[in-house]
Amino acid sequence: MRCLHLKVVFTVPILLWMGGISSISGQETPSPADFNGDGTVDFSDFVVFAQAFGSADPQFDLNANGSVDFPDFLVFTQAFVIDNPPPPPDISLSVTSLSFGDVETGQSSDLILSISNSGRTELSVTGISSSDDQFIFSAGSFTLAGGGRQDVTVTYSPGADGT
Repeated sequence: MRCLHLKVVFTVPILLWMGGISSISGQETPSPADFNGDGTVDFSDFVVFAQAFGSADPQFDLNANGSVDFPDFLVFTQAFVIDNPPPPPDISLSVTSLSFGDVETGQSSDLILSISNSGRTELSVTGISSSDDQFIFSAGSFTLAGGGRQDVTVTYSPGADGT
């Protein structure tokens, strides 16, 4: 009986934000979209922004064009996403080992391995490998959207009796 233990390599894209401009004292300038001053751009800020939409209130005119309009909404949503990023990708395997049973030399056996991303952001699988060249994978690298799944066929072809 032959058993394969799996190793899956993946990378996680990272969203970088340069944040507010640091002042001379080293403290970060708060986001202009943090209307209530609590340090986070969140739903309570959205509510007051929505109430000011269509006005000329300079506090909510984030692009300083004289009115609170759609371009200000775009600036607001960028700040909102920075303070409320989506959860990272989360890889899961249908199994962590595959048992191929008895396979005669010159024959092969296929099993399916399902790789899932239960997170909500993109997952990039950059490689699936085995230190044993008797195992072949149908996919080497691929990208899974949040909630996505990829089936990979794993083929075992024994090279000699007893291996």
